[in-house]
Parts: sequence; C-alpha cells; structure tokens
Amino acid sequence: MNKRSWLARVSGLCFFIAGVCFSIDGALAADGPEEWKKIIEAAKKEGKIVAGGPPTAVLRQKYKETFEKKFGLELELLSAPGPQNAGRAAAEFKAGVRYFDVLHGGSGTLEPLMYENMLALFSDYMILEEVKDPRQWWGGHMWEDNIKTNRFIYSFTADFSTPPFYNAELLKPEDNASYDDLLNPKWKGKIGFFEPRIPSAGQGLWGFLMKIKGKEFLQKLAEQSLFISRDGKQLADGLAKGTLVIGLGLSQRFVDPYISMPACRSNRCCRSRKDWAEATGSGR
Repeated sequence: MNKRSWLARVSGLCFFIAGVCFSIDGALAADGPEEWKKIIEAAKKEGKIVAGGPPTAVLRQKYKETFEKKFGLELELLSAPGPQNAGRAAAEFKAGVRYFDVLHGGSGTLEPLMYENMLALFSDYMILEEVKDPRQWWGGHMWEDNIKTNRFIYSFTADFSTPPFYNAELLKPEDNASYDDLLNPKWKGKIGFFEPRIPSAGQGLWGFLMKIKGKEFLQKLAEQSLFISRDGKQLADGLAKGTLVIGLGLSQRFVDPYISMPACRSNRCCRSRKDWAEATGSGR
C-alpha cells in the first residue's frame, strides 16, 4: 500500500510510539502549530497509522489508548519481535510496498534498514517547536546513529540488559557470586541463552561479556551446552519448569507471567533481579 503525504508527515512525529519512519514520497512539513493542525485534520480524513512494536500486551494497550485518545486517529499496531517486524518491513520495501509508517525496535534491529537506505530522515519530520527544541528533552535529542547530518533512528528510550533470570527453587543467588560461576559444571545443559547472533538482548549481553570477560570465557561458556533459542517464551517456560536453571539475555516481558503466579510469589519458580544484582555486583 502506498502511503500518502500527510501520513509521511504524521508518522515522523510519532517518536513517542516508534523510533524510525520509512522513506515515502511527500513534501517535508513546514514549521508551526498551524501546519500541525492541518496534518492532523488530513490524517483524520484519510487513514490510520501503522506501527510495528514489541509483543507486549500492556505496551500495546497503552500505545493505542495514548495515541488514539490524543489524536483521534486509528493506530494499527503490529506486535512482533523487532527482527520479525524489521524483516517484514524490509521485504515489503524491496517489493515496492510501504505498509509500515513507524517502527519501534532495538538499535541493532533498525540499523540494517538504515544501511539499505530504507529509512527517512527522522529529524526532517519534526514540526512543533517544543518537539524540535532539544532543551525540552532530558539529555537533549539522542540519536542512535549519532551522525549530525543523517539522523534516522531516534533514541526515545534506553535500558540495560537484565542480570540473569533463574529458577529460585534450584538456585540461590549467593551460590553464583559472579559470572565466572556460570562455568560451574553443574550448570552444564541448564543455561538458556537468547540467540546472540541476531539483534537482541542476547546479542547485547554477549558483547558485554566479550568486553569484560574475554573470548576465552565465552568459549568456555559455550562448552556448557547452552540452550540457545530465539523464542523468549520457550526459555521462560524452561525456567519455570526447571529444565533450565539460568536464563541469559532474556527480556523481562517473557518472565513476567511466571513471576505473577502464586507459586512464584512463594519463590518456587521465579527469579529476583534485585537478589542477583546484590549477590553478583555490577559488572562482575
């Protein structure tokens, strides 16, 4: 589906929803609230916003509630892991289809699209002065690609890779005082790792461990017969059932359903990030 010019201009402003917008035809928006009003009115008459975002139920609900209530526009949110949305968007782009308006994903997910010239210059689609002024934002405007003249990926949020999740019935945080303890033979075949060969929290953790522990450590960790998966739910299920004891590079959202279970509240099948952090210390 080819996108219309008003949609190009609206999607570029939705950085509270998504980090990038796709290259499409249409003139760049002029400055000022009057131009913004015209864009909103045109959008209401002609269509909806299509955004790709993470598969999180609460986030999906808040996206729609916030956006649709504020602008009176329909938001079609395609909830899927970042690489899945990015792969679909790239395939459609090459086929001449521009279905997505904006994408929300990690930097490693979106950068390949930038290198393939599939993204629009994000800053060119900022209209309102309070949006364009970096003084209005904590820390100023932050750009993932960090290139002054070519800014495609806006960093509207940041977080850190979580410490390992674990089955609290099979492991006590004091038994693993550092990352080195992951090499203990008793954990052989019991460590799950989110696929580090694709853009993901697993990739971020793998790079972090490479930096602080070195290649030899990672080689030894790999010898622990890691259970590597691209399915976060599969890893979380393994932790809950006890087939896995430790989960690395696993996003919080996959574990949350088990933490809320009554059994987990009694420390049966959940982890505590706070406990692990206190036991291992930062960067150990």
